[in-house]
Amino acid sequence: MTEEPHVPRTHEEKLGAGEEVDLRPRAAGAGGGAATSARVDAAGGEHWGAAREVDASMLAKLLIGQGGSAPTGTHRTLWLAGARIVGTLDLTAAVLTRPLYLEDCYFAAETPLLFNDARAVRIQLPGCHARGFQGRAMHTQGDLCLGDGFTATGEVQLQGAHIHGTLDCDDGTFTNPGGKALDASRISVDGSLWFVKARLTGGVRLISAQIGGQVNCAKSSFDNSASEGGRNLALDAYGLDVKGSMFLCGGFTALGEVRLGRSRIGGDLDCSHGSFTQVDGSTPALNLYGTSVIGAMLCKERFTAVGEVRMIGARIGAELEFLDSTFTNEAKGGKALSAERLTVESTMKCSKGFRADGEVDLAGARIGGDLDLREGSFTNSAEDEKAIDAKRLTVLGTAKCSAGFSAVGEVDFTSAHIGELDCKGGSFTATTAGKCAITLLSAEVTRGVLFRPEHLYGVVDLRSAKVGRWDDSAKAWRGGHAIRLSGFTYNSIGSAADDEHMVTAKRLDWISRDAEGFVPQPYRQLADVYQREGSERDARKVQITAQWRRRNHPKTRADRRMLPFRTAWKGILRGTIGFGYQPWLILLPIAVLYSFGCYWFSRAYEHDDIVRARTLDPDVEFSGAIYTADLLIPGANLGERSRFLATEGTAVWAASYTLAGWALAAMLIAGLTGVFKRP
Repeated sequence: MTEEPHVPRTHEEKLGAGEEVDLRPRAAGAGGGAATSARVDAAGGEHWGAAREVDASMLAKLLIGQGGSAPTGTHRTLWLAGARIVGTLDLTAAVLTRPLYLEDCYFAAETPLLFNDARAVRIQLPGCHARGFQGRAMHTQGDLCLGDGFTATGEVQLQGAHIHGTLDCDDGTFTNPGGKALDASRISVDGSLWFVKARLTGGVRLISAQIGGQVNCAKSSFDNSASEGGRNLALDAYGLDVKGSMFLCGGFTALGEVRLGRSRIGGDLDCSHGSFTQVDGSTPALNLYGTSVIGAMLCKERFTAVGEVRMIGARIGAELEFLDSTFTNEAKGGKALSAERLTVESTMKCSKGFRADGEVDLAGARIGGDLDLREGSFTNSAEDEKAIDAKRLTVLGTAKCSAGFSAVGEVDFTSAHIGELDCKGGSFTATTAGKCAITLLSAEVTRGVLFRPEHLYGVVDLRSAKVGRWDDSAKAWRGGHAIRLSGFTYNSIGSAADDEHMVTAKRLDWISRDAEGFVPQPYRQLADVYQREGSERDARKVQITAQWRRRNHPKTRADRRMLPFRTAWKGILRGTIGFGYQPWLILLPIAVLYSFGCYWFSRAYEHDDIVRARTLDPDVEFSGAIYTADLLIPGANLGERSRFLATEGTAVWAASYTLAGWALAAMLIAGLTGVFKRP
């Protein structure tokens, strides 16, 4: 019986039977084992010979058949590797009956792969090289793999697609300079979206995309620096909805804006060791406007942003950590971090190596835990600009501007509500003389302020601030720093036991530095606190000093003209009744006058300048003490003046003593009734 000659089967027959077809060069296995195929770079596929050529229409026939019927009776994966595919692979609106796996294949056509509106089981194109991929509104029951060496030199379109598995672009290369490298707007992925180690040149769009798992872009690069006109968006994911976490970390780089505005991240947003650079000088580097992150947001481990990081109205459900990170915005008046109305449910950390070159704006933000700025550097060297704008900030825990904190430019806590403010060991430096270093205008600090900075240069504005306890040190005020205290209130005041105490004299010097000149309220406030603490002596000293300094500051032209008389009158009030706070001081001038009068009028009697009345009994003797008392005590009628009569010059002395007595009595009554205790 004659044996029929062996006829080799074609690629079409093998693929139709569900066999794997590998056209890559084969090398002998180790130790003489079976030959194996190694991965090849499909970018050089244009030079492959005819033996590796496969027609795209044949692949389409095997996948969907003529008229859409199943051609071969198999539903095994169509598996092909190392082929040079000629012609356009057009599966538009097709229903693929078999999974598709093409590895290291080169598509020779100048047109993209066409999968618009297609329905597929699973599509995997690892290592393939194509001019682009169009899969608008396509559906896959499983994964779509455009990674593991996949290269697209034109736009990849996945708008409105629905991937029931994972969209895997790990280690993929998507290149379309000046255009869109990948547009997956409104895509729905039931699994995760992977871009680990991917390289994308051109814009990437994930607008309103829905991802059921996580989005992982670790170690990937997004470059849209070649875009001309409009915004240079490296990644536009406005309205993105991710059920899991999102990773832009581990060496992730973006040249152009990364926009996640109005997005929702169901887990964490991790940007650690990520690099974000805006290239047009006007748009943000990272835009999280109105974004909601259910978990934590992490920007640690050499995180870098060149350009504004915008988090206006964003919400972070756990911690917000900016550790060992750099925020830089060199644009004039630009902000390094713009986080107005930011909400952080837990702690916010800008510490341990944090650096901002440009304003950090936290106006209206709300921090549910601590605001930790320790070892953070905040610099805004532009004149009249702020290092930190924290107007209307709410911090339920402690705002820690201590232990290595450094700010060059104003730190503005105007109208802020803070649980506790710790400035021990911090550095506050105004950019120009006479400008504010730190402002607490109308702020409320519930527990208290620990104000013992290591370095202070500039004005401290405490006007209308309200704190539980004010705790500072004399060291903090060395150098004659100006302060604004009008309306500043506190329940207690003091300095730490291990520091130089602010005794009353130093505290009065502190008040005297008010840049607005004499303001009575700070003296009343300090005196009230001393009184509540039982320090009546210190309270009186403060009140007397306030009266003295008030009279040192004439307000009108008439006051200035009367300054010599005012000065004399001020001295009298201070020396006699202590402006009404020490009325017993008047006893000293009374005692001096009385003692001198006893001596003087006794001497006058001996020199016949005081004579006896003619009707006086000779046995009655003169008493200088009684005579002086009769003159000094207003309304007294001791009879001594009627029994002994002063003559000539002594009569003038007697009249002067009577007038002095009335004056001293009036001063005593005024002191006791508080007439001179003007606020």
